[in-house]
Amino acid sequence: MTDRLTILDQIEEDLNDKLKPTNGYNFQPASIRRGLHKWTDFPEKPAVCFTLVGDEPHELEEFGEGARWLRFFFYGYHVTDGMGVTDNIQKLAQDVEDFLASTDNSFVEDTMIGNMEVLEGGVSSPLCSFIIEVSILYNRECIE
Repeated sequence: MTDRLTILDQIEEDLNDKLKPTNGYNFQPASIRRGLHKWTDFPEKPAVCFTLVGDEPHELEEFGEGARWLRFFFYGYHVTDGMGVTDNIQKLAQDVEDFLASTDNSFVEDTMIGNMEVLEGGVSSPLCSFIIEVSILYNRECIE
């Protein structure tokens, strides 16, 4: 039986083990955390986080009675280069999107990537961030 905690733990493990330049990504985040965190929680950037925001029934019967969608926000922080160039946040967002769509993600076959927002900083505000909506299909078996 797959449960929420198992999926959360595996995602965190996959991110820590796989999101590295040696695997073709642009960055290895200084921090990868689960839950809600503000950018000041990370003295070093880049940082990548994810948080579970919902667990909803799947509406198609072909996936079974216990089929559900776990809804996540994957988000991250980086800084500009001091001159207002925001390429790093675009690259970090692309890294996370590529990770989610690759076999580095243990749940790639059941992952649906939704909308992405990128918030670019500038010279006077060097903080940059992104957020990606993600859903993972799983089959929750209830105790009878």
